[in-house]
Amino acid sequence: MGKVRGFTLIELLVAMSLLLFVISGFMIAMANYTLLTVRAKTFEYAKDFAESVKYTIDGMSSDHPLFNPLSFPTGKDWDASYCDVAEIACSFEVDDSDNDLIPDFYDPLNGKNELGNTNYATWLRVYPSNDGSCQCNGGNCPSTFPFKCGVKYGNTDIYLALTVANVMNVKDPSEVSAKAIGVIVWYFEHRSGKYKEIRSVMFKGIEGKL
Repeated sequence: MGKVRGFTLIELLVAMSLLLFVISGFMIAMANYTLLTVRAKTFEYAKDFAESVKYTIDGMSSDHPLFNPLSFPTGKDWDASYCDVAEIACSFEVDDSDNDLIPDFYDPLNGKNELGNTNYATWLRVYPSNDGSCQCNGGNCPSTFPFKCGVKYGNTDIYLALTVANVMNVKDPSEVSAKAIGVIVWYFEHRSGKYKEIRSVMFKGIEGKL
């Protein structure tokens, strides 16, 4: 009978190295998949949060105090803005005070939109408190707010801010025909520190003026 040949030490080491390589590759793939899943779910949660706020705003009257500040941000025309229907553009979308390529009307932060920046912009009508409730600028602030300005998904803080502009009637520049409400929901991804924003503008017509 021939001798039964076993594995040499070198062959065992090579086999173990290959096995560890395959396992480590699998673990990396699983970690990446988990990260992508968490990112996707966080974004979907933020989108749902934004939609719930928009749904609430849609059911509110245009004369609600929230949409009628006593004063608008200094240096802006948001108290008397105009929209060009043909160009699908509005004058309140032009300002970019901090030069970060995000129009102020959709920009919740003054300065760079990066992890750690909690310097809320002075042009916001509504912005978050530390406990997730809402505060507002411009006077005529409501005593209670119909939504929260901060929610949490897992370990991620998701924030809400609003901006407001008066849209004037092009046929009669002395009267307001609609309210433009900028809805901004944002958060930062923990591992990458990347800024994620969901923004939109809603128009609430003034009865008898549209």
